[in-house]
Order: sequence, then C-alpha cells, then structure tokens
Amino acid sequence: MPTARLELFEKTAHWPAPILNDAMTLFDLRSLLLAGSLLLATSTASLDAQEEKLEEFANAHLLVQTDWLHQHMGDVGLCVVDVRSARDYASGHIPGARNLPTEETFASKGPKGQIGSVEQLGKLFGARGIDDNVRIILYDEGRSTAAARVFWTLEVHGHRNVSVVDGGFAKWKAQERAITRDRPKPTPAIYKVGQPSKALATMEAVLEDVGDPDAIMLDSRSKREFKRGRIPQAVHIEWTENYTSGDPSIFRTPQELKLLYTSAGVTPDKRVHAY
Repeated sequence: MPTARLELFEKTAHWPAPILNDAMTLFDLRSLLLAGSLLLATSTASLDAQEEKLEEFANAHLLVQTDWLHQHMGDVGLCVVDVRSARDYASGHIPGARNLPTEETFASKGPKGQIGSVEQLGKLFGARGIDDNVRIILYDEGRSTAAARVFWTLEVHGHRNVSVVDGGFAKWKAQERAITRDRPKPTPAIYKVGQPSKALATMEAVLEDVGDPDAIMLDSRSKREFKRGRIPQAVHIEWTENYTSGDPSIFRTPQELKLLYTSAGVTPDKRVHAY
C-alpha cells in the first residue's frame, strides 16, 4: 500500500470517476503538531503580524507570506506564477508574475480534472521560461484551491522547490502593494517533468485502502457534494475550513488546523487519501 508523504500540503488521491471533482490538497499533519496558540485576525495589521507565525509549521517554506515575496521578488532563481484566469491576470497582477491558469494543467482528454501528461506539462512550464531548477512561487486569488492544485501537480512530478502565497492576490492588494498589467517576456526553457510519484494515488491503491483502519478517505468537497455520494467510509472536511473567514482570507493557525483534522480522525499515523 502507498504511504502518505507528509508535508505542509499533503498527498492527494485521484479517483477517476464521475462522483468526484478536481483533486484537492491537505495540510501536513506533522506540521500541525507544532500548533501555535494565537488565532488569526483579519485586519491589515493582523495580517502583517501573521508573517511571524510560519515558524510554527514543520515545513514552513511551503507557505510564503506577501512580505517575504515583496522582499525576494528580484531574487535569481525565483519564479512567481499567477494561476488565475488569463482575464484576471490581464486586469492586474503581481509584478514579474507569469500566468499559467490552473485549468491548463489538466489533461485535455478523459474525466474532468485529470492531471496533464508529462509532455503537456513540460511544454506549459517551458513556454513560460520555467525550468526544473527554479523555486516556483504560486498564487491564486486567495481562499481558493487553484494554487494548491498546481503545487500538487508539480510535487507529483518531482519538483520539490515550490511554495504557495498565503492569502494570494487578495492579501497582496489589501496591503496596497504594487500591481501591474505588464507581461514579462521570458526566454523559453526546457522543463524536465518527472514521472508521477506516489503523491498520485491510483484507483487500485484507493480501493485497497477502503475499509482499512490505518487509512483515511478524506473528502474535501462541499457538504452538498458529500451527501450526494462519496467514497465508502470517507470523512468530510470541506476545503474552505482550512481558511479564516475574513477578507482577505488566509490559512488558519497550526493549532486550529490540528484540532480540525484530529477531531475527524485524520492523524499522523494514518495513510491519507484526500480528494
């Protein structure tokens, strides 16, 4: 049976059946054990204070703050990628960011949301001047699964140096940081895509683990979708519960997330198939 690779974002199972929507991502349970004690507020001042909270995660480098990004935007070997739609990107984006809408990483054939082929992904990233040696910083609008989905896609294919911006573009705007409509013109690169890893669970692996007390099927869809049909014995934690309710919305504290998952039986000793 496959074992989960625990990081700030956790492994995702891909179930090629109509009952399920696009694959989601889950927080690393080991990082949740380092939970902090303070709750997040939603004012700009409180968001700035949150910059210091990442040290409470075991793999804090996988989640970057807007302040960090602002300070490192010009770093050599750093590539910022906006995964929002082309229309949203054109209306304004973080300076220097390249646009790669999440949907473009999906397979062109087969069930909705399947991960793209090695050849497809290589062309997508290479055309944007991204090679497999850079650190990729992903952002979406905020309170979304778009950046996390691309994060997972890259991890499946072996790109380990990738992070997600906490709060996304919404937080960047709330802090009145620079926004541009200028499009960078990167030189095409060669992006070497690795073969899919165990972060992509097969149908066979999931079927084998259904009913196993050492495995958890974690359904991150809406309550309505969960009630309409789910993998047998799946537990439900809607993906929105990972975020604060304020505007802009950011990830909840390690302590809150630890309580959220352990209360549902999602613990570090389990193999987790999240969908």
